Amino acid sequence: MGVSIYFICEDALAIYRESIRRGIKAKRPFVGNRMWVASMSDPDGYKIHFESHTDAPEESEYSEQEA
Repeated sequence: MGVSIYFICEDALAIYRESIRRGIKAKRPFVGNRMWVASMSDPDGYKIHFESHTDAPEESEYSEQEA
């Protein structure tokens, strides 16, 4: 059991890159439901997800070469 919070934003990949740059552990973004999904957990274990619209194929995974 747990809590997940979803935010729809302009650029989930930018949030992912900035989080990684600051040393925050985040899962590799993927495309689900035509949106990039960038996920991480806060210090209390709550799951936080940032989503932004994309035309990338479903189930694509982000790679640093795309940056």
